[in-house]
Amino acid sequence: MFCKNCGKEVTEQSKFCPYCGKSVFELDSKEKIYYVSSKNRTVAILLTLLGFFGVAGLQRIYVGRYIWGFIYIFTFGFFFIGTMYDLIQLYYEKFKDTDGFPLYSNGSMKKNYRHRTPRKNPSIVHYAIAIICALWILGTNIFIISSTKPKVEKQNTESQTNIEDRKNGEEKVQVENESVDEDLKKIDIEINLDDVVIEGKRKFLVNVHNKAQYPFDGIVHVYAKGMGVMDGLYDVKDLQPGQTKTFIGKGNVNESTRFNTSIKGKFQKQQKDDNLNYKIVKRYGGNTMMTYFVYVTDFSDENLTAISREMNKKYSGKVHDLEVRFTKVQNNPSLDDSVAMYSIHPMNRQLNHKLVWFNNAGDVERIIATIP
Repeated sequence: MFCKNCGKEVTEQSKFCPYCGKSVFELDSKEKIYYVSSKNRTVAILLTLLGFFGVAGLQRIYVGRYIWGFIYIFTFGFFFIGTMYDLIQLYYEKFKDTDGFPLYSNGSMKKNYRHRTPRKNPSIVHYAIAIICALWILGTNIFIISSTKPKVEKQNTESQTNIEDRKNGEEKVQVENESVDEDLKKIDIEINLDDVVIEGKRKFLVNVHNKAQYPFDGIVHVYAKGMGVMDGLYDVKDLQPGQTKTFIGKGNVNESTRFNTSIKGKFQKQQKDDNLNYKIVKRYGGNTMMTYFVYVTDFSDENLTAISREMNKKYSGKVHDLEVRFTKVQNNPSLDDSVAMYSIHPMNRQLNHKLVWFNNAGDVERIIATIP
């Protein structure tokens, strides 16, 4: 740019010629003068960008709009929407100071444009208060988020279930038992999410299995999380060793349903006759039939009969079919290790309620006793 008076080259930002002292603009007497804010547009843009990092509103305090500036601080720039709006306004040079004058870049200035200083100029006190408030709000939110995260992780861990692969055509979910009682940990709770459909709605099954050596009486509480499913209490009464009871869950389920359980109750540990010397070393079966392997050292007819009577008294009313196999093997005996057997088989009249002795070939050699 050149001075209109002396013709020497001057900078684009100059208003007066440094050589002759005259104005570098030749204004028509009829040309209108426009005023813009004297606040630096670049500084306002940088302050606006701080709003995306949690410190919003400083750009409005910078141009003297204090009330809106502090509202932005406490609302994160109206949740970043206001901050984005101000940034767009600054880009198009429409963002105004407290007196309503827009912020222009030096490149947009024309010869009839003049800078005008706002009536309200923020002091160092305004900036200090604004920064302290912004940092306090930002720190408070960071503290809340950091303190909430461990609780969320713990809750997710407690409610997380381990979904196993399908076994025997069934989809099963192993559920962690919340109880810390060592004996109660011998009660296994399994949620079955297989396609159980009742009245057109998908249900779930609660399987409760007793791995202890004693019958169990108690309550199982299933906590369920998911749309359409409800918590439920299930009465587990007289659950025999090795026995599994199945309950239909309350409500409907889908793949997103999550479960957690707790259990309360006690074992019936006073069942065994102290005068009889025997030990149950293995069991298998379910709700309809149970087989017990009993280790004994005394194979006299009297001792086997007394043990059979006690086993009959304890377990015959719990299942449809019952087998008590006497063996000399303590560790994982098989059917071939059976020396004698007492059985309840309503469909087999020859063995029903009979205590029999096996020969070496595994065939029935003789009937020791009939125990009704």
